[in-house]
Amino acid sequence: QGIGNGTTLATLLDYIGGCCMRARIPAETRLTNYLRAVQTGIKFSLMFLGAPNISVLRNQLDDAINFYDLAPPNTIRAFEGFNEVNGQNFKFTYNGVNPSSSFSGMIQAQKD
Repeated sequence: QGIGNGTTLATLLDYIGGCCMRARIPAETRLTNYLRAVQTGIKFSLMFLGAPNISVLRNQLDDAINFYDLAPPNTIRAFEGFNEVNGQNFKFTYNGVNPSSSFSGMIQAQKD
């Protein structure tokens, strides 16, 4: 879990010929490690994790904006949203329906 210190990660990525890391959005407690990693040239594709409620989703958005504001330009290659509307990633209701327990609700959430 996590990226450790950025220098070790940069060395490992360089060894395998990589430059990018797919990782979760850095919470405030991990921000220093992510910023250290970008100083070594690592680029990120950042993932939103499953959110049990809107409050957690807002916190992830705030953390994403914070990292975007602090990181050098072109550090973030992509933001990845939820690719599965299921009980793990989508625990709140959408238009009054819980998509994880209703196939028609899942279809509607993905369609919108």
